Amino acid sequence: MLPRSAIRGSCFMIRGLSLLCAGIVIAGCFACAPPPAMAFSGPSPLPIASPTCPGDSTFLSHVLLVSAGYDPSNNVANPPPPGIGTPIDSNSPYAPALVNAFQLAPTAFQSRLCSLTAIYINGPANCGSLAACTGNSWGYRPANASNQSYVAISAALWTLPCADGTTPYVLSCFESDLLDAALGLPAANAQKPRHGHANSEAENFYMTILAALAHEVGHMRWFQYLNPNQPGTPNYNPNSFCASGIQPGFFTYSWQGPQAQGGITVPSSWLPFGYRDPTNLHLPGDPQTATIDYYIRNNDLRNAAPLLDRLYLNGDPWPSFFSTLSPEEDFVETYKFYVLTHVQDGRIVGAGHLKSLPTTIYGAAAPYNENIPADYFSNNGKPHLHIKTDCVAGII
Repeated sequence: MLPRSAIRGSCFMIRGLSLLCAGIVIAGCFACAPPPAMAFSGPSPLPIASPTCPGDSTFLSHVLLVSAGYDPSNNVANPPPPGIGTPIDSNSPYAPALVNAFQLAPTAFQSRLCSLTAIYINGPANCGSLAACTGNSWGYRPANASNQSYVAISAALWTLPCADGTTPYVLSCFESDLLDAALGLPAANAQKPRHGHANSEAENFYMTILAALAHEVGHMRWFQYLNPNQPGTPNYNPNSFCASGIQPGFFTYSWQGPQAQGGITVPSSWLPFGYRDPTNLHLPGDPQTATIDYYIRNNDLRNAAPLLDRLYLNGDPWPSFFSTLSPEEDFVETYKFYVLTHVQDGRIVGAGHLKSLPTTIYGAAAPYNENIPADYFSNNGKPHLHIKTDCVAGII
């Protein structure tokens, strides 16, 4: 368990299926060669000239390749040691997707990426599946250097195929595998909930990289913003985030904590991937994760499906199933959702913001079909999610 100063975030990450969503416990890292250059379908890549950050540094100058992988979990009070990575330049096979993900990012998120002390592309480069290598993704703020911040995303994202074996690993493939890992259904189950193709402008590998970065930065940002002056201590109140006078706070419509606490409790600083919060509960009217998990453990989608579907309905505040596992993951996934739905359209020909990501949940008689982004952009759609994204927009 990490000290409270560490913050982890990861869009996926695993450790047996004890992945960390904020910074993962690394399951095993072995030195491996960088992935081969890949031919991407979809939007046209920009010329590889790294965009600049304030001070005339290039974005790629903030990125390091750590082929053998680095796990900060045993030393989270301190920054990563110097010299653990090698610079990424425009000739690297990683460069095109990194540059284009940065170009797509909202300007405020571009500034956030530039402000990080370092961004790591963390090995190994070949793991076989998202669940097997997400432990290489993390984000944290060292307790002994709270003015520094770090994120890592898995190098394996560049080599993973979609479930049907196709490449590149476009956004719907990434989000489907993340949903699968968060649910924890048996591998043999042929009717797992899956995402269909995102809208064509968002269905590309650049958005996958942007999603991974946004998730990890979201975990780092939780502690950086909510507990800025007391790294390593639990003395902060997440219930105050975005709350002012009659203005509802971020968690007003989604979570309730123990009555005596007057709100949600402070989470642990280290969240294994898929961690279920046992203290804070979904507000009345929403199914609890524990109930869904009971049916999932028994491979009973007949009873799990309608409960899962309720989490996706228009009146509910969740940006993803992952966000329903704990208040911190709710914050992080909402942060990611905001970034993906507010990218800079027109920066790359054919690429644009996330508008649609259909979800099919197989029921007993007929499948349930939901679409959180499409509902979000519909007339008066998902009003409580709008409140949360407005909160996040102020602290990107």
